[in-house]
Amino acid sequence: MRVSTSSIAVVAGLSLAGTVPSASAAGRYVAIGDSIAGSAGSYVDIVAARRGITDVQRLISGETAAGALRSVLPSALASIGDPSDTEIVTVQIGGHDFLTGHCNTDWNRPSCDFADSLAVLLDKTRTGAGRRSRP
Repeated sequence: MRVSTSSIAVVAGLSLAGTVPSASAAGRYVAIGDSIAGSAGSYVDIVAARRGITDVQRLISGETAAGALRSVLPSALASIGDPSDTEIVTVQIGGHDFLTGHCNTDWNRPSCDFADSLAVLLDKTRTGAGRRSRP
């Protein structure tokens, strides 16, 4: 997977805080991401409100894509649970890959594992949500 330097944030995060309400009639929304997804009034809140979803599970971290693959993915898959109960899963990551400096000039160089980690994270999330992996 080739990612241009103009590409920004597409996957991961975690820190399920507080109590999670039971699944609403509209289903569950699992938001995997960083502080962009975690802040009040973010796109997560807007999407949930428009879809009438009250069971919103935010898995937020300050991880890179590779770190999220190790530390966030297992909890994200557990939160997705039964894919028939989960209506929406969003994945947003990339800021910390850039901010840590190892990906700040070329997202595809050997010292930056963003593209490969993102591809694996998306594939495993799709599979966990009951979707077929892309070739």
